[in-house]
Amino acid sequence: MAWNDVINEPHINTGVHGDMFVVDLFDVPTSIIDDLHRKGKRVICYFSAGTKEDWRNDAGKFPPDGLGVPNKDWKGETWVDIRNSQVRRIMRDRIAYAKSRHCDGVDPDNVDGWAQNQAGLHLTSDNQLDYNRYLATGPALTWFNTLSDRSKESWNAIKVLFEEKFTNFKNHSAMAMMEGQILNTLKLGKSQQLEDFHSQILEKGNLLPKSEHEVLARFIEGLPEKMEFFVRAGQHQICLLR
Repeated sequence: MAWNDVINEPHINTGVHGDMFVVDLFDVPTSIIDDLHRKGKRVICYFSAGTKEDWRNDAGKFPPDGLGVPNKDWKGETWVDIRNSQVRRIMRDRIAYAKSRHCDGVDPDNVDGWAQNQAGLHLTSDNQLDYNRYLATGPALTWFNTLSDRSKESWNAIKVLFEEKFTNFKNHSAMAMMEGQILNTLKLGKSQQLEDFHSQILEKGNLLPKSEHEVLARFIEGLPEKMEFFVRAGQHQICLLR
């Protein structure tokens, strides 16, 4: 699966290669989302779940006691207190808005305010984990239950990766999250050489990183059914691919 992150692009070319597009929840025109869907693309809508952005329409809804310090990496952004009930309601409304715009999934950013106390609120990893689970299993789960079976296939994969990412607190990279989904959906192409496909799987596995056993299993799962059977039957002989 190929994907394009076009969050900051004012003019999105829906005709470029890619199975999934990550767009800004508030800025992307509805016509772009509809056009991507017509072309069989999945649309993931990005929003900041950990900061108040001064230019957003809902910026005035954040309560004073739900704010932390300015985000030093982005002008006009202020960290929010993820324990605050009003802050959570705002994020619930954002996910509902994503649903109304027919997004296939959401990409909640800035969910690491606890790290090095960068939010200035003395949040703990438990606070952050509770909030991230709220995003994944609260309003997001309600939305999940209303999606079509086709959309659920993609969202389910994202939810699993979301849990792996935030439950373990080992990887806070959205890039790694998407790379993991790509790895789980790779299949041997019709004209692709076996060695090339294995190298592709190995590259993704090393990036994440995955064990040799996980890489080998994913390689086999990506083969056509008949080939997979013969490879599994002679699995002890394919060490030459490693």
